[in-house]
Amino acid sequence: MSESLTSSRHFESTRPGFGLFRHTYVWLALTPFILLLLFFGYRGFQEWQADQSNQHQIVQWKKAGVPYDNASMQTSYMQQTFPEGHADWARVIRLTEWGMQASSYSQLPYVGHEGKPPEILIPNKKNDQWADDALVAGYLEEMQPVIDLIEQASKHPNPVRFPMHFQGFYTLLPHTQSSRSIARILSLDCDYAYSHHDTKRALRDLSLMQSNIDAFDSRDFLVSMLVTYAVRGIRAGSIRRTLTHCVWDESQLAALRESMSTDEDIAAPFRKGILHERAVALASLSEVTSLEKFHELFGQNSPVTSRTILPSDIRLLTKYYDDILAAADGSITQWKKRGEEIERRLDAEDPNSIAGLLLPATAQCIGAGINAEHTRRWTLTAIVLRQYYQQHDSWPQQLSELETLGLEFNDYSNMKREMFGYEIAGDSAYLWKSNANSEEAPISSTRPFKKKKEQGGEPLDSYLLELHGLTAKQFRAKYLGP
Repeated sequence: MSESLTSSRHFESTRPGFGLFRHTYVWLALTPFILLLLFFGYRGFQEWQADQSNQHQIVQWKKAGVPYDNASMQTSYMQQTFPEGHADWARVIRLTEWGMQASSYSQLPYVGHEGKPPEILIPNKKNDQWADDALVAGYLEEMQPVIDLIEQASKHPNPVRFPMHFQGFYTLLPHTQSSRSIARILSLDCDYAYSHHDTKRALRDLSLMQSNIDAFDSRDFLVSMLVTYAVRGIRAGSIRRTLTHCVWDESQLAALRESMSTDEDIAAPFRKGILHERAVALASLSEVTSLEKFHELFGQNSPVTSRTILPSDIRLLTKYYDDILAAADGSITQWKKRGEEIERRLDAEDPNSIAGLLLPATAQCIGAGINAEHTRRWTLTAIVLRQYYQQHDSWPQQLSELETLGLEFNDYSNMKREMFGYEIAGDSAYLWKSNANSEEAPISSTRPFKKKKEQGGEPLDSYLLELHGLTAKQFRAKYLGP
């Protein structure tokens, strides 16, 4: 019987297909684990490749002197700035902040938030002076030592080196914002001086406003550039207000024209700013060493699900920065359009990636630069119109006649080669550009007639300028007497 059972078991174990079934079952059970292992191995190899690419890229940036972390940004900042003027400008900032404590500060035009400037700046016309002329005069008398200190600080080389500790996105830029407050004080002093026919003082204020721009314009961050454009806008606005009724003499108009004639390459500072923005992002990511820091940088409800910054995340971020920099070939307007295309592609393909969260709105920043350049050309054209009137005692019939004074087509047109709007009505000339809130729109062929600030729009004088007739000599005879 024993032999019978043994023989039976042997018969069962040697039935065709039994061993094959057992081995197949084992392989079926192991297949998911093998596939998972292959997947993680492939992903690991990809991350290794991305890490090698990132390390190679850093070596290249280091050799080329391109900033890539906090230390290299600090070095770059030290190399391009001058320490001599820091003490004076730091005092200017402190005293400017002190001036904000004045009891009537909020009621002042430009520097305060309630003050109303005169609708039209008419020098020394007694029946049309500011209602708060005495208030402005008292404040400026107190702030005169600050303005004198600005003049002293303006003699130092630019840009000035301010104490900065680079910490990625947490780098503080208090001095950059202070340049706005300095410009507003100078703008108030310029308008007040001009309204009292003190053109020498007004011209000095405009010169100091340019010094203020140069001192703070180190161009390390896109936000710094946006502040610089805003301060330039304050200065250009001050110049345009003095042109409504002109008492500048010919030499002063020539000085104003020279100060607005610099045709700056907008793309160059943007390339530099984008390189620094990339370094800021990389420096910030390198400091994400815990979940707490991850949430601190991206937020508690971040769509980024990974709690670890992977080499491929860095590679994707730098790829989009490379695309933006490569799009700079051609004109600045083409760069803006290409930048918008890259941002749309990012939103469509990688919206929840680290690149989608950290890449700055570059196209929008470039748009601000384009608008600043349009404003510069618009203001320059207005100055030359005044020069033409001083020489001919009449307005040109069309802007092209300004070429007799050396103004080129690119000066009286925007960057899309559209001439600024121009019209003569009575003894006044009107000059306009596109609405500052819709710079992409074409320049209107008819003069805007809106009188007040549009709801959600810009004040009319931000894109329309009225130049009243009379030469400086005629103005003095009419309003100031012999």
